[in-house]
Amino acid sequence: MKKQWIVGTALLMLMTGNVWADGEPPTENILKDQFKKQYHGILKLDAISLKNLDAKGNQATWSAEGDVSSSDDLYTWIGQLADYELLEQTWTKDKAVKFSAMLTSKGTPASGWSVNFYSFQAAASDRGRVVDDIKTNNKYLIVNSEDFNYRFSQLETALNTQKNSIPALEKEVKALDKQMVAAQKAADAYWGKDANGKQMARKDAFKKIHQQRDEFNKQNDSEAFVVKYDKEVYQPAIAACHKQSEECYEVPIQQKRDFDINEQRRQTFLQSQKISRKLQDDWITLEKGQYPLTMKVSEINSKKVAILMKIDDINQANERWKKDTEQLRRNGVIK
Repeated sequence: MKKQWIVGTALLMLMTGNVWADGEPPTENILKDQFKKQYHGILKLDAISLKNLDAKGNQATWSAEGDVSSSDDLYTWIGQLADYELLEQTWTKDKAVKFSAMLTSKGTPASGWSVNFYSFQAAASDRGRVVDDIKTNNKYLIVNSEDFNYRFSQLETALNTQKNSIPALEKEVKALDKQMVAAQKAADAYWGKDANGKQMARKDAFKKIHQQRDEFNKQNDSEAFVVKYDKEVYQPAIAACHKQSEECYEVPIQQKRDFDINEQRRQTFLQSQKISRKLQDDWITLEKGQYPLTMKVSEINSKKVAILMKIDDINQANERWKKDTEQLRRNGVIK
């Protein structure tokens, strides 16, 4: 939008007029140019008559009357109605408006002129601004336009229609609640039950599917293997060696012990990793099967949330409309 214009410093008109007393008025072009500068091109002088009130040297004071018009339609904001802005059209493009004003001039035809308009009064509102998108944006309601009452009633009817749709929307929410309960039950049941017949959650199913690896690691515990190996293999081998010779050479027996223990640890690690990879693949496959069930719950919930938000928007819009119309009626903007 163009910058706000507030008359109080606005509006004058132009035409060559009669001059009284001894002062000589500035030329028509000088008056036009100065007026354009003072009022930013929003207003234009269409007709003006000057009366000399005082003249001293190259300075003079004048009273002025005539016609002024705006170079565009001008509007003033007067209120808010829900999502709509209420405007009053205060000026119509090129429509003449009577005015009176004072102006001072300094100069002569030979030296040039400087002019200042002041004490302006017009037979129209002293407020207004250009609204660039007034013809393309339907968020504006012009209270003094011919179609205001029609648009107002259409909007009010649309709001009432939306409000009357709430019971049907609430019925949809209840139906979706039932669907979501059934969908959630199916999603939960997917994980199966434990040995006691209790419904498992996702974390329980994850723990169960990885029990095979945990049991393997437990059965092949390296510390337990060392204890058993020493008792059943290493210590009997040392005893047999000493029994055969008092100068038993234990190094080969110890080396074999170290090799067997390390090999058991290596094989246990490799097998545990292999089991883990398989179980990870099994878990991914299991989760993929459950994903559509979870998505079904999510889709139903999204529909429900969308309807609840719509209901909330309708209620809020009606509340704003009611509050704003009451305020506008108190202020005398609408009946």
